[in-house]
Amino acid sequence: MTHDTAPSDNPRPTSTTETELPPCPGRRAALGCALAFGIATVLAESAEAATAKYYSAGTAKSYGLNKPKLVKFLGGQAAVYVTKVSATGWRCLWAGCTHESCLVSWQTNHSQYYCPCHGARFSSTGKVLAGPTQQALYKLPVKVIKAKVMVDLAPTGLV
Repeated sequence: MTHDTAPSDNPRPTSTTETELPPCPGRRAALGCALAFGIATVLAESAEAATAKYYSAGTAKSYGLNKPKLVKFLGGQAAVYVTKVSATGWRCLWAGCTHESCLVSWQTNHSQYYCPCHGARFSSTGKVLAGPTQQALYKLPVKVIKAKVMVDLAPTGLV
């Protein structure tokens, strides 16, 4: 399953544990180091999973291919656009403009997001097409679990 969740302008946090492991001298120590590296990686992934706050954005079959769907959470405090980008690929963009947080709208006829406050425009992937903003729309982690689209709102700081 493909997830569009690790954009270069918004990198996922990584564990420093992996870089803190000592070098492995000799053949016998290599197995021990490999085991330690594996344990450190699993612990880092477990810590990341523990901080995730996934919310349901509906069923996967309710999404059309390349048709962004506005989904609101937390009584309207959080709004995202979820897009099915391939048979197994998904993208989730924060619906607030990066200029002054106005709610952007999807313009089907132009295949872009538009901010009504100051005219900013963004591509379907969230890249800036026209200012005043200089920063792309924020990407959020999204995955499908048991046919439900799940969005991680932890990076927003609202949950």
